[in-house]
Amino acid sequence: MNGKKWINIWLMTIIIVIATPLVILEQTNIPLRFSNSISYDAKLNFMRNNKLLDGTNTIVIGSSMALTNINGTRLEEGSEKIKKIANLSSWGLQTSEVLQLIKLIKLDKIEYIIYPTQYIDFKEYRVKDIDEDEVKSFLNNEFILSPYLNRLESLVSNIRDYMQYDNKYLNPNKYSYIGFDKTGGIELNFSSEYIDKKRWNSQKREKYTLEERCFNDLQELNNIAKSKDITLIVITTPYRKPILQDNKDVSYIFNKYVQKLEYISNKQQFIYLNMHEKLNLSDNYFLDRSHTNKKGAISVSNEILKSVF
Repeated sequence: MNGKKWINIWLMTIIIVIATPLVILEQTNIPLRFSNSISYDAKLNFMRNNKLLDGTNTIVIGSSMALTNINGTRLEEGSEKIKKIANLSSWGLQTSEVLQLIKLIKLDKIEYIIYPTQYIDFKEYRVKDIDEDEVKSFLNNEFILSPYLNRLESLVSNIRDYMQYDNKYLNPNKYSYIGFDKTGGIELNFSSEYIDKKRWNSQKREKYTLEERCFNDLQELNNIAKSKDITLIVITTPYRKPILQDNKDVSYIFNKYVQKLEYISNKQQFIYLNMHEKLNLSDNYFLDRSHTNKKGAISVSNEILKSVF
């Protein structure tokens, strides 16, 4: 066998070795990868595959506080001003990452940005380590090769996670659930037997701090909204009252965070709704200390409709 044939064989072998796992991965629910967050990447894939921003005039964005504690369908049905909801939220999305994502999408036809928050969203300044130009191109339906290669590369370090992907991320009885509804939100509504007692009780004593740069980014988000004549609605989502009553560390940082939002909203002239105070929800509306069930999410959404729309 001459050298040319050997080269062809080696090239064909390399192509097969690379192509086979790519084809296999394409048959799974595992999203194309841009970052180290499976939830964030799943949302980017959902946005593109479902043309989520097409015809949208109202964005919901944030961490799991926005992902699970808002019922987008209820908002769409409850006001003629809301033409279509696009929930761009993902688990753990900090305020600075919210600003980063807002800068990557087209806002020309957006009239409202709803940003549900909790104090934990202002604990840490960070942005996603992503190629922002690639994300923009991807969301504009351009073909980008690197997310496919990123998913392949991540296979080695995430093999265990990927093998149980459907059970972990598409199981509606788990907190890690990312089975988005048509608006991009998540309906967490499992029964009490699946509630994690540690998440529910949260008796851990921990000194929390708030990161000033996160509040600066919130003000920048408002500046962007103002420049495009978009109404920004910032929300404090409900929190389990027994924890705030029993855990002084949590109650201290919660109150400080609320005071900060009240001050900034008055200064910057955006809408601020303290749903924890307005709704005063009992434990029947929660699945853990800060995530509501469907009944809780609808209650929050009804109050948004009543207060704003």
